Amino acid sequence: AINKTFKNNSSISFGFVQRLRRPSIYRLNPYVDRSDPNFISTGNPNLHAVAMNVVQLGYNYSGKTISVFMGTDYTFVNNLDLQVTRYDPSTHVTTAIYENTGKGGGQEINFNMNYSPSKLYNLSVNGNALYLMIKGTGSDSTSKLNRLLYHVSVSNGFRFDKGWSMNVNADYNSRNPTSLQGTTNPYFSTSLSVNKELVKNKLYVSAAVNNPFTKFRYSNTQTTGPDFEQTNINQIYFRSVNFSLNYNFGRLNSDIKKNKKGINNDDVSNNKGGGL
Repeated sequence: AINKTFKNNSSISFGFVQRLRRPSIYRLNPYVDRSDPNFISTGNPNLHAVAMNVVQLGYNYSGKTISVFMGTDYTFVNNLDLQVTRYDPSTHVTTAIYENTGKGGGQEINFNMNYSPSKLYNLSVNGNALYLMIKGTGSDSTSKLNRLLYHVSVSNGFRFDKGWSMNVNADYNSRNPTSLQGTTNPYFSTSLSVNKELVKNKLYVSAAVNNPFTKFRYSNTQTTGPDFEQTNINQIYFRSVNFSLNYNFGRLNSDIKKNKKGINNDDVSNNKGGGL
């Protein structure tokens, strides 16, 4: 990584990252799900890890009331593990299995802005756009994925007198691929939270409602091939209400030294469904 800082509190950076992406246990599981005899799905214990190569370029500016980050990444990969769906016209059975069949990459643009004109208000805007260019290899060489994906998030923070604060958030996710052959529909989500400081720096109470105007979300997954088209619709309960009470006991004067053992699986591919 190379970074250059300028006098006006701005900087540019350039870097190259190579990460190992391992298939999750969900994708490796050899169990064959025949609960629907017309649609059989299974994992593949023969999947192997792949190297993700990323070239990064970024610009950052930090001022008194506003901070901005803009960046672009280019990712390229071979033998990406993806779900492949095939239809057998002789038996009318559809089979889905994971294979190391993806090759290509994607160009991504990231944007983040924080604006605080006063102590009473803060605006945060985050967004990214990714153009995927992946094609199948081996027995899935006929499949190609060229699609623009994007996500936008807007957060408004308000601080009032007597320890009151409020956050209003909105998110939009575009249509996303589940494999080289499938996509899910876009969705919009909102949330509202109110917080109250009961005892200064000690006791806090908060309440939040997620998606107050949308009780259900319908997840529509469409999978197509040369000789088949499949639609899967799931109804998900989208609205939720949360309450919390937090008490801060303070902190220790010195850190406790303790040996920690564990594994951080941050290089594992998507655990659920057929997502990329």
